[in-house]
Amino acid sequence: MANDRKALLKDQAEHRKQQNAKRKADEDRIRQEEERKAKIAELEEKKRLRAEHEKRRKERDERMALLAKEKALKEDKEAALAKVSCVTVQ
Repeated sequence: MANDRKALLKDQAEHRKQQNAKRKADEDRIRQEEERKAKIAELEEKKRLRAEHEKRRKERDERMALLAKEKALKEDKEAALAKVSCVTVQ
């Protein structure tokens, strides 16, 4: 009887040990999956922010180019008017 009880306790201890090992492996797997998902989310956020920044930079560059073009046209128009004024005065 004592040997049976001892064997039963040993089996129960081994079963608990296996269950604990399985639970720990499951927890580790879940933690790794969560870390992977968090890393992916972080990379996607960085990609989104880079794209947004690039879009704003491109829009700013386009506005600056348009302003420079408008300024050049205005200066050309003023120069043409000045030429006409000089010609009419002489």
